[in-house]
Amino acid sequence: MFLDQFLPPDPVQIGHHKNLTLFAEGQGFALPRVRAMLAEDTKRYSDLCGSTVGMVMPLLDWRIRDMPFCVAACHEEEVVAAAWAGTVTSRETGAIGCNISYGVRPDFSGQGLSTILSAIAYQQCAASEPMLGFVNVQTEAGNDGAQVVAERLQLARAPAFDRKTSGRAPRLYVTYRAPEHLVAARCAAILAAAGIEVSPLPVRPAARRAQAVQPRIELPPSIAALLPPRRGSEMPHSQPQAAAPSSATSKALADNETLRKALAGQHGLLPGIALVEEQLKVARHATPDEAPFPLTPAEARLHHEASASAYSHSLEMVSSDFLRELHAKLGPAPGAPGAEDRTAADLEAENALLADALFGKYGVTSGADVIEKCLATATRADHLDSPFPLTAAQGALWHRAQQSAYVYVLEMLCTDRLKGLAPRFPLPADPAPAADEEPAPAPGM
Repeated sequence: MFLDQFLPPDPVQIGHHKNLTLFAEGQGFALPRVRAMLAEDTKRYSDLCGSTVGMVMPLLDWRIRDMPFCVAACHEEEVVAAAWAGTVTSRETGAIGCNISYGVRPDFSGQGLSTILSAIAYQQCAASEPMLGFVNVQTEAGNDGAQVVAERLQLARAPAFDRKTSGRAPRLYVTYRAPEHLVAARCAAILAAAGIEVSPLPVRPAARRAQAVQPRIELPPSIAALLPPRRGSEMPHSQPQAAAPSSATSKALADNETLRKALAGQHGLLPGIALVEEQLKVARHATPDEAPFPLTPAEARLHHEASASAYSHSLEMVSSDFLRELHAKLGPAPGAPGAEDRTAADLEAENALLADALFGKYGVTSGADVIEKCLATATRADHLDSPFPLTAAQGALWHRAQQSAYVYVLEMLCTDRLKGLAPRFPLPADPAPAADEEPAPAPGM
């Protein structure tokens, strides 16, 4: 399973709840807008299991089958709550199920957001998989808020699937589970009571499915007609007395704003790089007791080393230090003091530098291609791909750690979205060699 199978689309507005706007975010965990909520506390992924979720994942009855559908609630421009629902397979019975998790900012708790968003996410998941047999919620014992939501979804305690981690401070994880048809009826009732109507998209043609675009929520015509224009199309307004900018200046302004957001906006590269650097710091200083799942001290050291190697390599591939230096040298942003003196030529020159840094031969998208190849190698987990002599078990552990790290990097840097932006900024081709220029000599043996 590779990340490019799940290209996150633009969020789709699906309705409102009180003073919040609800969106279908697409498929994935740390999708661009949801990442901002998660970044406020990197150790609190969601109310599901908190910072210890990695410790229990290898012990669970189920394994992830497909990337989860994500639904979010926004207050103005900020995601304040989210829910995920993805297909899983029971290791014990082989049945296909849906695992639900949810997170909410503390200042927006108590409004029923986790319940409503979980119901919508579940319906998206159910629309993509007609063979669902059960619905599951796994939560740390003592997480009362998460357990209340599970019970609201008509899930019952299933002690047979509880799991306890090992180590100095063992943790108990409790399971809530129910047949799919009970949860389906309950979710429909929850959304009806909240006045929210959700329906899946019709089956897409085979040519579209080949791009692995997953089923999403179909907007009622009444909501679609009210959607605001796509952000980023509005230009900074001139003072009323000023003459309207020329078309060349307008394009340069629009391009400059887009490129700056890609580099340093709320969901841009620099905030993502900061999160990756934080993970690198954790991996470099982690102790054996801080492994994400039960490991011996030697195995834990190997896991942390593999993770640190992947994070460090990724930062090099996207030239993180150079991007910070470039951002520091940029002129005033459109609309900022001093920006009125900048000409179209100034903006175009700056845009060329930004585009080359992002999409050029040695830019971020090229580095992302290398990271994706490394992810494919780690996913393949071939023992012969180990970077130095390791046993088969050690090699499997190394690849597993690297796979998790590379997945995290690609999600934090929003590389798929960045690649989608690249066609808007074509770069000049490398000059062809002169006719009288001799070809380079072949390498010696």
